[in-house]
Amino acid sequence: MFTVVHEGREADRLRELAQAWDAKTSFVLLPQPAPLAPGRLSQMLTHLPAGLHTDHFGLLTSGSTGTPKLVIGQKSRTAALVAEIDRRQQLAPVQAAVMALPLSYSYGFVNQWLWAHLHRRRLIATAGLADPAGLFDTLDREASAMLCLVGSQVPLLRGFVATGRQFPNVIRLNFAGGPFPQADLSWLEQTFPDALIIHNFGCTEALPRLTIRPARACDDPRVLGPLVAGAEFSISDAGMLAFRSPYGAVAIADDDGARLIGAADWIETGDAAELIEAGAYRLLGRKSDVFKRFGEKISLATLATSLREAWSGGLAFYLDPSDTGDPAHVLLLSPRPDNDAMQKILRHLRAHFRRPFWPVRIEAAAEIPLSRNGKPDSEAIQLLSRDVLWKQRF
Repeated sequence: MFTVVHEGREADRLRELAQAWDAKTSFVLLPQPAPLAPGRLSQMLTHLPAGLHTDHFGLLTSGSTGTPKLVIGQKSRTAALVAEIDRRQQLAPVQAAVMALPLSYSYGFVNQWLWAHLHRRRLIATAGLADPAGLFDTLDREASAMLCLVGSQVPLLRGFVATGRQFPNVIRLNFAGGPFPQADLSWLEQTFPDALIIHNFGCTEALPRLTIRPARACDDPRVLGPLVAGAEFSISDAGMLAFRSPYGAVAIADDDGARLIGAADWIETGDAAELIEAGAYRLLGRKSDVFKRFGEKISLATLATSLREAWSGGLAFYLDPSDTGDPAHVLLLSPRPDNDAMQKILRHLRAHFRRPFWPVRIEAAAEIPLSRNGKPDSEAIQLLSRDVLWKQRF
């Protein structure tokens, strides 16, 4: 049976996790607080065959569906992926991994905790941007450090970092878990002047890495880098990206049962994508963020990337039908833009997009709530107090 380990920044929690990884028995790493009752977790685990009860581990995720599920990986396969990440991200000079993301988030768990554990490097778990002063003190103190972030954290980071402040101790800065913040790349290079900045792509089912490339290798943040060794992509007839990887999950369990994943099985990432040239893929957005309006295919990821040229603050979209009932989207900004900033955004929309691509409304909120993984929290956004700044009229 699986051992249950709860995440935490305390030394005893980290030791417990290290012991669980090194032990023969399989384990599950749960977020704290856990989003499901122990009885529900036990039910998921009963669906897994006995062969997975040793030398494996599980991470809990809700993915794009919002329904919790366990993603099961094999320790040896994920250790091999860590070796690939170490080589491709050129991590040999890194002496410390500074965590600003939850430990149970697959990206932070593999790219930082497990890398540090297997390569005998220091692991410093911080509260991230919930305690920016503590995070910055750690970055100032720890030499030759690696930091992993998601793109939606950058507007918050910019708000906390004083003009001209730099963190030269960070020599590797990784991004994954959402759109890469290409419009902020020059600022990131100024703020982390000695860092190699890396654009990563993957998903929890990939545990979690599929592609890796230096950020400056391509100006389009939607274009993915080279695949990790042995992995491959395909695009379904519906335009959805799927992968096969020698490092990926071996099983997925939820309330209804378990699905074993074989070497020949394709797994959808939840992203729409297109093949732009031999071996090169460009993302169009998450499955829920790509839809048709008046016959036009709308990609919210494409819109967000473009709007970064006009707005450097917090930005998120949520879906809301138009007055006629057609699929539509709302642009949410934080903080509230002044009139000049608002006009710049509207001019950008007029210059670059036909009207079906425009949001039906532009709204403002004091802040954009983020999930534990640092991504905009769509459910929390719906509960926000929001001011309507502009409304599209046909």
